[in-house]
Amino acid sequence: MLLAFAAIAACFEVHNLDLPLHARTGEWIVEHGEVPTTNVLSHIHQHHPMVADKWLFQVLAHVLHDGLGLDAVLVARLVLVVALAALMGLLARARGAGPAALLTLCVLGLVATRARLFFRPDLVSLVFVGLVAWALLVPGRHRVPWWLIALQVVWVNVHGYFTLGPLVVAAVSVGHLFGSSDDRRRARSLALLAVALVGACFVNPSGWRGAHHPIGILSDLSAHYDFYTSSIIEFLPTFREDPRGPYDRLAFFVLLPLSGAVLIADVVRRPRSADAWSALFVALGLGALTLSLRRNMSPFAVVVAPLAAAATTRMLGAAAARRRVRLVGTAAALGLTALVTYGEVSDHISIHDGLDRRWGWGRSAIAYPDGAIDFIAEHLGDRETVFTSFSFGSAFTGARYPAQAAATDGNTHGYTTAYLQDVMAAVSQQRPEAFGEIVERYDLSVALLGAATPLSVALFVDRDWTLVFLGRRDAVFVRNDSVPTAWLGDHSLELVLARGELPARGSTPPRRSLFGLPVAYEPLVEVAQAVLFAGGGHVDAARRVLDDALRVAPDDGRTLAFAGLLAARVGDTDRARELLRRADAAPGYHSLRGAVSEALERLAE
Repeated sequence: MLLAFAAIAACFEVHNLDLPLHARTGEWIVEHGEVPTTNVLSHIHQHHPMVADKWLFQVLAHVLHDGLGLDAVLVARLVLVVALAALMGLLARARGAGPAALLTLCVLGLVATRARLFFRPDLVSLVFVGLVAWALLVPGRHRVPWWLIALQVVWVNVHGYFTLGPLVVAAVSVGHLFGSSDDRRRARSLALLAVALVGACFVNPSGWRGAHHPIGILSDLSAHYDFYTSSIIEFLPTFREDPRGPYDRLAFFVLLPLSGAVLIADVVRRPRSADAWSALFVALGLGALTLSLRRNMSPFAVVVAPLAAAATTRMLGAAAARRRVRLVGTAAALGLTALVTYGEVSDHISIHDGLDRRWGWGRSAIAYPDGAIDFIAEHLGDRETVFTSFSFGSAFTGARYPAQAAATDGNTHGYTTAYLQDVMAAVSQQRPEAFGEIVERYDLSVALLGAATPLSVALFVDRDWTLVFLGRRDAVFVRNDSVPTAWLGDHSLELVLARGELPARGSTPPRRSLFGLPVAYEPLVEVAQAVLFAGGGHVDAARRVLDDALRVAPDDGRTLAFAGLLAARVGDTDRARELLRRADAAPGYHSLRGAVSEALERLAE
């Protein structure tokens, strides 16, 4: 059941925008026979020094993505996720977890991990940390797993989470100090292993810089904490309020106190057990990492969920062997698994988490700016560098390098933090003049942006820039003085809107069904386009697009809210009241709920 659930949770469309960048970097490494030491895929930052700490994964991404195709990437992700679940299950079973506790806690752990279940180096790291935990925390295993040194050498060239290897070994070593004399002797051997793993971290192309890189990242993150935690979703603090209530965070919040309680109870029950103390110290070490970043929930969940499953079984003791308890526990575990499985395949969990992924096989139809990239290649390919929003930069560079590159891509450490701050301030319009400064500094004349970004709205009303392409959720703007007037007249979408027409545009893939049961649906594309149209003053066009969305998704809260707010803006009071009341009654979170309440109060006056 656990492996079946893992396979289902791993089957969703690829929408990892960093994947093309990883593949292109891997191609560069293969072609040049060396690991880059600067940001080689950037045309304007190619001399910025960086540590290529993911180079081995990037070569693998190139082989799979470019050599074998998308199906190979999907299969690789499936294999990694199932392997991760298998390691969790094996560890839980070896430590004595009963089937019901194993299934319940490990499924909970996978849900807490699910935001990292992409084909990216993080996922390989999670498998590696699961392997380290399995090698060290299976009771009765006395031999020191020196083979972890070889694993560490691979790990340090895959992802910055390689620091978890020595951390877990050190935590297990400390736990053994509380056991018998034999355990204390093993603690010394494990301490030597931890030191050896630290030494293995230097076996990378950058030597000391590569081994020290994660510390440098943490130092930079600490120095610019407010910027990173407000701009990049994976750097969000775990305990910061999140009105979306994402399911991975909810699962973590259930797992954290539960695991803490049962692991502490296990130590109290077995105060001379090195096994119990080691599990507790590993949980404390990984738990401490979750205090700063939400992404660190994943390694905690992968290791601690199986430990908690075994401790829960021991805590129940003789009661766990009673037939009635077994039946109730099995029914609860199967029911939870069935419920979460349905949430996965019906996309309810994915959409609720604010992610764009969809359950199924293939490539996301709404995540990638493919139409915009093709348009730029055909019409604006003589521009060496294109300004991009942070999320689209990786996909653009992956598709267009070396002919063109993005001014910014997902390679966070390939730029100075000051430059990234300028880009984010420009896209969010927190500092409106930042975009003009970047354009002038690097002589940029094309911008590829998300249609609903504040910068897109600003450029839409800027007389120096013109919207020339609109895809599903991607938009291309061109600086007017950089193209011939005749070409601009042929491609200006603002002229199309001025004639009262809607430009050619994509739409959200249609609602699907699952054995006749409802599948979650959000008209993400239509809302993004309506935001752009309304921000540019084309309210009628925005209302027409939202009407299309409401015909497909009549109960979507955000669409109802936006349509109601626009109706109020043009004085259509009766329709505004109706739409806003429906939006207010719509279940779940949507970002306009506060605006809806304010608008209803104004209309009541």
